[in-house]
Amino acid sequence: MFIIMYALWCVQTVCHCIGL
Repeated sequence: MFIIMYALWCVQTVCHCIGL
């Protein structure tokens, strides 16, 4: 479960960095 939460956090961070 923690892996899923971490993966979602990574996706959100990447999207924020690229401006989505």
